[in-house]
Amino acid sequence: MSYQIAVQMFSVRREFEADPVGTLKKLRKIGFTAVEMAGYNGLPAAYFKGILDTLGMKAVAGHLSKETVENDPERVLDDLRTLETKYLVVPYLIGHFHPGGERFAEAVEFFNTMGKHFLEKGIELLFHNHEDEFRYKTNGDYNLDVLYSSTDPEYLKAELDAGWASYAKVDVVKYIPKYNGRLPVIHLKDFSWCKEGEKGNCRYDINTCALGEGDVDMKGIINAAKAAGTTVFVIEQDEPDTGDIFGCLKVGFDNLTKLLAE
Repeated sequence: MSYQIAVQMFSVRREFEADPVGTLKKLRKIGFTAVEMAGYNGLPAAYFKGILDTLGMKAVAGHLSKETVENDPERVLDDLRTLETKYLVVPYLIGHFHPGGERFAEAVEFFNTMGKHFLEKGIELLFHNHEDEFRYKTNGDYNLDVLYSSTDPEYLKAELDAGWASYAKVDVVKYIPKYNGRLPVIHLKDFSWCKEGEKGNCRYDINTCALGEGDVDMKGIINAAKAAGTTVFVIEQDEPDTGDIFGCLKVGFDNLTKLLAE
C-alpha cells in the first residue's frame, strides 16, 4: 500500500500569507510532496497549482466551509479540478447544524446532495471533526457518529482528527475500526497533557508538540488507520512548542515516515 503524507496549510497560515512561494519551498525541503489546503489565501487556484507543479507537490485535499461550498459549488468544483484535488473537506459545522440542533436536517441534506454532486465529478466529500463532536451526545451516541449514521456513506466520508478525538478522551485506536472503508484521510496532531499549575500553549490543559513526541498513541492510531484503508495522513501543527514551525514539522514528518514504514 502506498501512503501520502500531507501538511495542513493552516499550520503555516501566517508564513504562507507573508510568503506563499517561500513557505511552500520550505515545506518541500522538509520532504512534503502533498498539502491539504485551508482555502487559497486569496490566490487564484491556477496560480497556486503552478507553484505546486514547479515544486513537485500536489494539493491532495482542501478544507472549505459548508457556506463556501453551498454558496458557489460550481466555482468550488472548478477550482478543485484545476488543482487536481481528490478530497473536499468541510472542516466544521456551526452549532445549530450539529446533531440535536434545530437545523441538523439541513446539514444532512447538504452532505448527501453535495456529496453526490461532487462524487459524480470524481471528488469525495469528507467531514473533519474537532473535540466537540465527541464531547456531546445525542440519544447516547457521539454526535460525530450521529452525523455519519444520518448521511449516505457513499456521499460523506470521514477525515477523523485523531488529535482532537484523543483530547476528548476517546480511545482512538479502538474507535477507528468503526469507519473501516470510510476513512480515506486522517488528521494527526500530537500534544502532552499539562502538569499541575502549567498553562498549555494551545488549550489550557495541553501543550502541542511535534508529531510523535507527545502523549497521543501515534503508532497505534496509524496502524489502526492503515487497517481501515486510510491512504492520506495529514500533519496539522496548531502551535509549535519550540516556536519553530518548520523545525516542528520536520520532526513530525520524519517520525511519521518511520511509523508508516513499520
